[in-house]
Amino acid sequence: MVSVIIPVYNAEDYLGRCVDSIMGQTFDDWELLLIDDGSTDGSGELCKRYAEKDDRIIYIKQENKGAGAARKRGVVEATGEYVLFIDSDDYLAADAFAVLLSEFSEDIDCVVGQHRRFGAISVKQVEFPVGVLDTENNRNQAMVLETLQSRYGQELWNKLYRATIVKEAFETRDITVPYGEDSLYLIELYIRMRKIRCIPNITYHYEFRGDSLTRRTKDLKLLEPFSKECLLLKKTLKEFSLEEVEPLLFLHILKIALSKYRGVEGKECLIKDFSVLQDNVEFYNCAKSFLKRKGYFKKKYAIEPQHYYQALGLYKAIVKRDIWYYLKWYPLNADKSVSTITRIKAYINKLLGRGDYARHKQ
Repeated sequence: MVSVIIPVYNAEDYLGRCVDSIMGQTFDDWELLLIDDGSTDGSGELCKRYAEKDDRIIYIKQENKGAGAARKRGVVEATGEYVLFIDSDDYLAADAFAVLLSEFSEDIDCVVGQHRRFGAISVKQVEFPVGVLDTENNRNQAMVLETLQSRYGQELWNKLYRATIVKEAFETRDITVPYGEDSLYLIELYIRMRKIRCIPNITYHYEFRGDSLTRRTKDLKLLEPFSKECLLLKKTLKEFSLEEVEPLLFLHILKIALSKYRGVEGKECLIKDFSVLQDNVEFYNCAKSFLKRKGYFKKKYAIEPQHYYQALGLYKAIVKRDIWYYLKWYPLNADKSVSTITRIKAYINKLLGRGDYARHKQ
């Protein structure tokens, strides 16, 4: 049986399309867990009506805690052999379950399908590389491919997982960051997998919406919760003998957090929050370790220059206790609109309210 988990928050305008795509599957041995994350519109009533219509649909209501907590509740309640996550504004191809299940074998713990992107906002179509990735026998390499290089995306959806893997990963961690929890849970999942198979079939239809459950955040004070997640991840990496890639994963997680601090509205929060990194020796050691072994990382893991820039900026910012040194490099990989040295300088000075670039120049 496939356990399908949908976190629901104020989704009455499009939830029906999502649920109907599950009820219309050619494979019918499934259960659907609708986790109402404190909706204030008619989503709850819509969930109840579906639950009354089909006894395979389970409605669960909880206080608003975010998409990560809603998914975790679904994982706890799931009883199927396989687990699949869907966002409430997306929908599945009619044969999604049948196609994904047919690609499982004894040593495959996750099957990834292709997806089609659509919506009012123009987004780049992404195609994942078809084939099998051996994560068990080359775990360090696999972790880098799956996180830094985003081989199969940074989203939990459109992947059919073996339930035992999902339950172990979600029981181990209680990730409560305001956004980006998909990426953090995926790290925990990939660490535990043996093999991942990606197929050419389109099984998922993804609507890009600026106000969806997984993209909304009210709190720009993100570095503290993300820093805590890094330290908790450290225990898992040690358990699975993955200490070597710790600096790479730490930098990746911090990059996710800092991506929300663009623009003037995030300026003050970013300056204040950066003290979290300055006061934690783990991040100093992370940056220093990366820089000392940059040649090794580049050769073994094909690390791109942007990761070196990020580590260099983080190291200097912590040592000099000035966030400017991090932002000096950050626009090179985070803000694609900044393409020349002149515009980089202008961007940094505007963000920090500084007019004198020369006094910071190395």
